[in-house]
Amino acid sequence: MIAPIPKNIELLEDHGNLIIRRKWFGPRVIFLTIFCIFWDGFLVAWFWIGSQQGNMPLAHFLFPLIHVAAGIGITYYVIACYVNKTDIVISPDNLSVKIYPIKWPGEGSFPILELKQLYTYEKVTRTKNGTSITYEVRILDRQNKEKTLVKGLDDKAQGLFIEKEIEKIIGVNDERVVGEVG
Repeated sequence: MIAPIPKNIELLEDHGNLIIRRKWFGPRVIFLTIFCIFWDGFLVAWFWIGSQQGNMPLAHFLFPLIHVAAGIGITYYVIACYVNKTDIVISPDNLSVKIYPIKWPGEGSFPILELKQLYTYEKVTRTKNGTSITYEVRILDRQNKEKTLVKGLDDKAQGLFIEKEIEKIIGVNDERVVGEVG
């Protein structure tokens, strides 16, 4: 079956290796950018006003520190979403994940001979503010242990494309896995 290459995905070849490259930027980043500007702007204003007041209590500066930490984390994530790419490198004997240029968890390496199956998983996160859905491409190894290859995909088509492309290249016959999306 032939599938079109989804948005933010590209196929490259480098020294006999196939690279599936995913750019992180997507529509949700715009909302997060606006949120981040307001969040960080409020904190800057809070500290600026506090510093201009003269004799402000120490609690005025200590109270928002948890919010400052959250702001730093959100800002780091938003910047990463603008510039980061994930490369899935398929070589004759290895499948590896590289995330760059900003450091982020999720890099890894998987020997091809250990791979039994790949599948796309729908991750549903429910909070009091609503539900969010992202997709992951997971690996089932020869010992039936599950590992995550790539996560945080906004579009099911991205996950399915990555899964099918890797299966085609390494010669894995597609089989249904519990929890797999179709």
